[in-house]
This record gives sequence, C-alpha cells and structure tokens, in this order.
Amino acid sequence: MAGDGDTIDEVIRAQTGVDGEDEGLLEDEIVDEPVTPMDELREELAIGVGVDPVAALLDAPVEAPTDEVFIRRLGASFTVEAILDDKAYDKIVERCTKRVRNRRGGGSTREVDGRRLSRLTLAEYTVKPAFSMKRATETGTEAAFELMVEKYGTRDPEDLVGRALLLGEIDMVTDRIMTISGFEDELETAGN
Repeated sequence: MAGDGDTIDEVIRAQTGVDGEDEGLLEDEIVDEPVTPMDELREELAIGVGVDPVAALLDAPVEAPTDEVFIRRLGASFTVEAILDDKAYDKIVERCTKRVRNRRGGGSTREVDGRRLSRLTLAEYTVKPAFSMKRATETGTEAAFELMVEKYGTRDPEDLVGRALLLGEIDMVTDRIMTISGFEDELETAGN
C-alpha cells in the first residue's frame, strides 16, 4: 500500500509490480517529452492514494458529457447530454413547482409536478432528436423538428415529448440524463 511519503515511482511500483530496473515506464525514465507546469502539478498532486480532486477537475472536459439511450419501441437511440447549468435546471424545476394550500392550519407548501419535470428535462437535454426549435437550430435538425411538429400537432417542447413518447420511455431517458449529470454518484455516496 502506498504511504504518504512515497514518490510517484514508488506508488507505481506498489500498484503495478514494475521495478525501476525493469522495462516499465516510470516517471523518472521519461526524458523525451518536455515537462510542463501542468505535469509538475499532476505529479505533486498524485502522490498518495487515489486521484487528487483538483487534478481530476483540471482534467475534466468542459463540455457536457453525452450518452445514448435506446428506445426499443422505436428501434432508435436518443442522444442526451448532462445538466451543466444548474441555474437553467432550477428554472425548469421552478416552472414545475406550484404552491398548495394546507387544509389544516393555513399556510402553503411547494410541490413539484414530477411528470412535467421529466418532460421538460427531456425536452431541454435531449440533443437528438430535438424536441425544441432552439435545440434543432443548435444541431442543424430544423427540418426533422418540423416533421415531428407536423406529425404530433404541437411546437411546445413539453407537449411534443408527451405526445411522441410513452411514460416509461420518458422516465428512461430522463433517468439517463440524471445519471450522466452525476446524480447516480450522489445516490451511491448517500447510500453508503
């Protein structure tokens, strides 16, 4: 097991069994490539067990991760993207929230319409097919969007999702969006 004072080479040897005398590529032996300040930072942060969170964030892509969801009934895959902008998602949640008056004792509580939230989330974060003109314009699929509008009789993204897909399909696509947005990781951590 690697200790706190171990060097990168010692950590590599401990994890891989590669000895400094072997043919393995240890950090000290790589002389062909110039060392950048980012490489030095990575080396500094990598000492110890696991990946340093700063190094992980520095290496993470800036664009939203995407994934494919296969819809069996349609025999086609949808492309979805992760939620990166929490303010935009908060606006969707707010659109799906209403105040409900308490019958006892007055006052009110806020309730989120889960089905509406799923439809709007799917419409906003599905890249292909596009369920809004905004997304169709971004992806260059305006003609396909217009064909869906013609078939399902609505331009409203929420209604279009509701008319084109079954409830279980909406849930499946929305679940994938939430998973690639990191919510599954959060649940795993909370469950341990």
